Amino acid sequence: MLEAVKERQAAMKYHPIGADMKCPFCGQLNLVYKRPGLSGDVYRCAAELGGCERTIVHRRRKGDSRCGVVAVLNFGHVGQWSPCVPAVQGTGPGSARIEMK
Repeated sequence: MLEAVKERQAAMKYHPIGADMKCPFCGQLNLVYKRPGLSGDVYRCAAELGGCERTIVHRRRKGDSRCGVVAVLNFGHVGQWSPCVPAVQGTGPGSARIEMK
């Protein structure tokens, strides 16, 4: 059992998403890793736990270093991308740091 989990994690393209990540469709905490996809890791909202059975992809946007989740809509179209880790304010490019001594 433990070996199967390690094999699945080795096949992942990105880090496993946190248990606090909600499904963009139903808002439940039911996302389960399924397989690596072409542009990222494929998750499903688990119906066994009361979810909606929709597909969610964990990937990076073009030109962005952060990863996030995007919902797959009908016929392969994707929904709005949202980061899986919120950005820390004041640490991005162009932000000034003031050190007090």
